[in-house]
Amino acid sequence: MVNVPLTHNTIGAILSRTRDIDPVTRKLVYAAVLPSKLSHPRQLSIAQRELVVKDGLGDREPGVRVAAGKLVTTWFDGICGEKVEEGDDHTWEGDDGGVMKGLVRFLSLFDVVGPGEALAVDAILAVFSTRPETCDVFVFSGALRLSLPFGSH
Repeated sequence: MVNVPLTHNTIGAILSRTRDIDPVTRKLVYAAVLPSKLSHPRQLSIAQRELVVKDGLGDREPGVRVAAGKLVTTWFDGICGEKVEEGDDHTWEGDDGGVMKGLVRFLSLFDVVGPGEALAVDAILAVFSTRPETCDVFVFSGALRLSLPFGSH
């Protein structure tokens, strides 16, 4: 699997290994295969990205869940590192280095209006779990501040 190129013809076979009976194979998909073969998560369709998140973060093996969380975090980092489009001059209070804009662009990887909403939440929680300091750049006000289970705000 590590030596199979990621093409339109092979992606289905590679992603099917996220449901393999062997936990080492499942972990390998998240820890080595997808990170090395995907230059951007948009190489996958929305359905494929949601499958990766659902299978990985919902896996019964903790090692697979951790590897999937790290993969999702690399997606977030890549999205945050992209050049922001011209005209996107909206700023958020507490935004540090474009993280909030990156979060909005990261959410666009998922169908947040449809059934992928829960998967988008799981993906964000994986980023916050893998990199808890990310929460510190967000400033929430009022009642929302009191209900957040993470971060220092």
